[in-house]
Amino acid sequence: MESVNNCLLCGQKTFNLLFSATDRLNITNESFALIKCDHCALVFVSPRPEEKEIGSYYPSMYWGGGKGVLSSLIEHARNFNKRRVMMPDVKKLLSYKKKGTVLDIGCSQGFFLKFCKDEGLEPFGVEMSPEARAFARQKLDLNYMYEDFDSACFTEKSLDAVTLWSVLEHFHHPDKVLQQVRGILKDDGVLIIQVPNIESAQAKKYGNRWGGIDAPRHLYHFSPATLTKLLEKEGFQVIRESHFYNRHNLSFKVVSAFSLDEHNAGMKGKLLSFAGIQLLKILLYPLVMIENMTRKGATFYVVCRKRF
Repeated sequence: MESVNNCLLCGQKTFNLLFSATDRLNITNESFALIKCDHCALVFVSPRPEEKEIGSYYPSMYWGGGKGVLSSLIEHARNFNKRRVMMPDVKKLLSYKKKGTVLDIGCSQGFFLKFCKDEGLEPFGVEMSPEARAFARQKLDLNYMYEDFDSACFTEKSLDAVTLWSVLEHFHHPDKVLQQVRGILKDDGVLIIQVPNIESAQAKKYGNRWGGIDAPRHLYHFSPATLTKLLEKEGFQVIRESHFYNRHNLSFKVVSAFSLDEHNAGMKGKLLSFAGIQLLKILLYPLVMIENMTRKGATFYVVCRKRF
């Protein structure tokens, strides 16, 4: 474990304990403290697993898949639904870049990149999970999949677009990630980032039970204000912010309110949880839309360009 002694955003050293949270996936029974900076309000986990340790807190199912017939059937159902769920993200990107190269950091099994490729974009992916990278190559015919930035060897100003969907909060050093992205992004390139919103209505209501906490895998917890400050610090300008991201806003609502999560259930529990989550998403949709419209959505995304 390591402690964070200086705020990533402002450099200050005075923090307050927001609350402590346990691992919702039951990988460990440890408790993790979420700390809030007194000066800039950035929230982060400290102490936290070191970079060499953090991989042990990610089960293989985190990227999809699972053992057994039922897990396989549930995964097939999810995959069948992927195009409907992810095409809004692809369309967001296409509204800014209709052609060229796109890098998705933390691309998981690669479905977003597959749909980008279908629309004429040239896809590249960075993903730490070897199983997810293998799936992308073998099942989705995505050849340019890399474990990290170093193995990818992108040249300066070579990419038209970079996306991070629910990924930036996982990094130990998100500032360094943004510095690398700025270096490989073309001057007219676009960056899209989506993260959980620690200032959301759900976060306020459910506290350490909120699905967006996901300790210790989510190391940083951003609000629109703190993410914007970090982006500006690293040379980006936010040109659009939106709380209408129902792919995760609905899931977080269900997981938080009803403690339904098929990841840590038995076979019967997996089926009931999966079916229950889909039904509750429909029932809770109006409430989630109200959260979105009042700019208190459980997650939000920003579209950015380089600032000169």
